[in-house]
Amino acid sequence: MKKQVKKNLIVALSLAFVASFGVAGLVKTDVNAGAVEEVAVAGNFQMDDGAAIRIKSDTPSGIRWSVTVSESYYNYVTSLGTVQWGMVVDNKAITAKGASATQVDIPLEKQPLPSFNANDGKEETWTYYASITYDQLVSDMEEKGYSEQQIATALTKAYETVLYARAYNVVNDVPTLAVDADTGRSIKGVAMHCLLEETSDVTTGNKDLFETYAGGSYAVETTETLGNENAYSLTEKTGTVTSVDELSAGDYAVYVGAKKITDIQLETDGKISATVAGLGATKYAAGKTYNVRFINADNEVYQVPFLAATHTIATAQEYIDYMNGWSGAASAETNGTSDDYVVLTADINLNATTFQKNQSDWFSGTFNGLGHTLSNAKVDLIQVGPSSWNGSGLFGYIETNGIVENVALTDITCINQYVWLISGYVKGTVRNVYVQGSHSVASGNGVLRAYNASSIENVVVNVTSDKATYAYSDQTAGKNAIVNSYAFGKAASFSNISGETRTVYANGYTFVNENKTELATWGGYWSLKGDTFYFGDTVIAMGGSVNDTLYTAATTLDLTTLTGGAEIVSFSVNGAATAVPANGLYDLTSFTYGEVNELNIVAANGTAITQPIMTASHVISTPTEFMNYMTGWSGGSSATTNGTKDDYVVLTADIDLDGQNVALKTSADYFAGTFNGLGHTVTDMKYTPKSVNGSWT
Repeated sequence: MKKQVKKNLIVALSLAFVASFGVAGLVKTDVNAGAVEEVAVAGNFQMDDGAAIRIKSDTPSGIRWSVTVSESYYNYVTSLGTVQWGMVVDNKAITAKGASATQVDIPLEKQPLPSFNANDGKEETWTYYASITYDQLVSDMEEKGYSEQQIATALTKAYETVLYARAYNVVNDVPTLAVDADTGRSIKGVAMHCLLEETSDVTTGNKDLFETYAGGSYAVETTETLGNENAYSLTEKTGTVTSVDELSAGDYAVYVGAKKITDIQLETDGKISATVAGLGATKYAAGKTYNVRFINADNEVYQVPFLAATHTIATAQEYIDYMNGWSGAASAETNGTSDDYVVLTADINLNATTFQKNQSDWFSGTFNGLGHTLSNAKVDLIQVGPSSWNGSGLFGYIETNGIVENVALTDITCINQYVWLISGYVKGTVRNVYVQGSHSVASGNGVLRAYNASSIENVVVNVTSDKATYAYSDQTAGKNAIVNSYAFGKAASFSNISGETRTVYANGYTFVNENKTELATWGGYWSLKGDTFYFGDTVIAMGGSVNDTLYTAATTLDLTTLTGGAEIVSFSVNGAATAVPANGLYDLTSFTYGEVNELNIVAANGTAITQPIMTASHVISTPTEFMNYMTGWSGGSSATTNGTKDDYVVLTADIDLDGQNVALKTSADYFAGTFNGLGHTVTDMKYTPKSVNGSWT
């Protein structure tokens, strides 16, 4: 969908006047200490990430940064002599105090000294702030006679300028810089972030002011969630995002949160991509979704989400390296630890690679396939002693906190006994997973084995074997541990599952704890249309179609006309399983006129059909049918010839009567039925009063 650039409601201002805006003319504000807090010490003397903007309705804005000092560090430096605390602000990263002529130095001469009380034995921290405002810039320009437009231009440039801050202290003339942080922020970036996230004062009366700082009128457009490329590796500190929709050609500023990443020029209309780098795990948590924002010259904002992960996998070798890189018990440092959040960013063919996991290899992280497919792999036993072998599954054993989700596993083969396609024990969660595979030996076990408090949900299994192979085995799992999960294919079966509600369909799959309402919300990856399963856009089981509503006055329906003559193997009416009529003719007389019913039909060729149907006493689609019906009734409210209350008439097409004179009705002719036009139109109709005993009525 191409986005059309909207014209800003505010006249575009030339920035040439302040082409090289620095930080000169900025006012250093009063500073004040924050309250002493008893918190865990993250560092002795360090900057805090981010920045805040000053919100005042009667003056230009400013930016404020904060720094944290621990009690022990403060006591140490004050023991060395007199301490001067301060902060340096610059339009580039600060590596040394006084290194740049454009720096604004904010000595905190009036900074009140903290009062620490460590009697409770807890380490305390002291937070102080320093900020700059743009009052002097405006005042100087007003004194020099600059116009309001020129001042607005200067402020626009100032609001867009990224500034950095770094705290320092000086003891006995020796300066020390605080530990650096991600402080590079502009007023525009912070204001835009607050507007989009509806944080801070946006919801309490200052939205207009935020919009001024952000650059005037703007619109927010959000793309689809989690495209293939949209994953960010916290380990490598890099990732690429690509918009799902096309954007108009132009210049875009790229932000993550309130931080500006880069500028991009999109030369032609199309998708836009950006490489995000440098974000650390301190603010970006694995498994959480964040937005990269592309902002054009008219301040229109387009958001592309990305998922933060510890590992991103796009190739077979990357998958092999990761899976071979962990082993051991849940408590071992070498296992798939709970800190791991792994995502697939592409479909991967594993080229018949064999994977071997020990029964003591537990996966306790998260593996998120993002809707992608892993294919063509083998699972085998592993030798654990001179004559001892054991096996588990492709993901070993899945620990209580372990999650495998949103992935299709196809052409997975167990090549030995005592191994499982997914996992030999699942204490954690398996959800939104499609498994298609086989056991090449007669004594193969199955796909997965639920254990204790595990959660198996939204799983479809298609497994083949020369013997009865368990699609799901429930090893002491509680009731409802396996929900909304299907199994189909040769020899697919369930084992040791107690207290579950099962529906076995004639087309060869079993549904545990059926809940069709939930099927439409399978994590955005699964969908059910008719009786056809989809994983994303790929048909997994059956094939289906939903026909337009059928309107009929007949008393029976030949179901084979819906399947093209194919044999019917499964039939349901309004969700209730119903015997297939021997001759294919289904009796419609039990339906109430005017109500929509739903027929679900599965044919032997695998086609699934959903047929909405409404019965009526009369179905009209032509001028002749309309005229015949209108001519066919008359009489009073009790007359048998009137449009009786038993009549339910539907109009299934627009009708042009081409000037025909409709059968005349008198004041004695009552219509007591229902005429449902279904939104259609009757046009060009003539009507002439009728003479009754010499009178016109």
